[in-house]
Amino acid sequence: MRKNIIILSGVLVFCALLLGVIKLVQQIKKPIRPIIKIESEKISEFSITSNKGTCKFKKEFNVWRVNDFKADKKLIDQLFDKIKNIQLTDIISESKDRWDEFEVTESSGVKLELPGVSFFIGKIGYSWDCFYFRFADKDEVWLSKGLSRGFVERPFEEWIDSTILSLNKDEVSEIEISEFKNKKLFEKTLFVKTSDYWIKQGAKEEKFEEEKISEMLDILCSLYADEIPERKRELENIDFVINVKTKSGTNYEINIEKERKDEFKYLAKSNITDMPFIIYDYKIRKIIPQKQKQ
Repeated sequence: MRKNIIILSGVLVFCALLLGVIKLVQQIKKPIRPIIKIESEKISEFSITSNKGTCKFKKEFNVWRVNDFKADKKLIDQLFDKIKNIQLTDIISESKDRWDEFEVTESSGVKLELPGVSFFIGKIGYSWDCFYFRFADKDEVWLSKGLSRGFVERPFEEWIDSTILSLNKDEVSEIEISEFKNKKLFEKTLFVKTSDYWIKQGAKEEKFEEEKISEMLDILCSLYADEIPERKRELENIDFVINVKTKSGTNYEINIEKERKDEFKYLAKSNITDMPFIIYDYKIRKIIPQKQKQ
């Protein structure tokens, strides 16, 4: 009996030691989860490359540009925040042979190159918020959360700041619309805000309809591009000039030119943009009363 107890005790001690060794080995093999550290305020250049092309971002005089176009700063700030919050949860593979499977190669993945770190975002993982991830200089493929492939693999045009005009419509005090024909002033109309309503000053002065001025302000004060031109260009034959004045005295000017190749499109450039953008005819008809008659 005593002998059996000794044997049983020995077995238990052996099992405990074996379990300890197994746990120790597991701890040793347990991967250290890397943390991506970036100082966004110190970053002045980075790039995103996918099968859709390469977007090169550069900050000049505190303004971000993408492929020589003014970039959407809000999107870039969101990108940096998402990169800082990337979580690498598990190593899925340590073999180069499986890179294609997870779409983390130069040809299949989305590559982000930032100062001090470069990595690939691959295809979606086992859930909608998981994506395969690989550091450019490492073999391991991780499962990651925090940054989706769709966010970074957006079309180049979506990275461009397409704001033509953005301001609080309650701050607008005057709107002056000038129409040109053959580069000569044809007609000028001034809209002035009184304490209670808007006045239209043209050939004659009259109270302007509340519904129409409201529609005009809704579009004019949140005016964004409907399309991005294929190339940078300058306006040649301006058809309309819209001057917007705020209560604080700030002035905004928008030059508008009819797109000669498409009667339903116009080129619009304001003094806060560095290039003309394409806007559609329905917007023009809302913000320019002369067009409503046509």
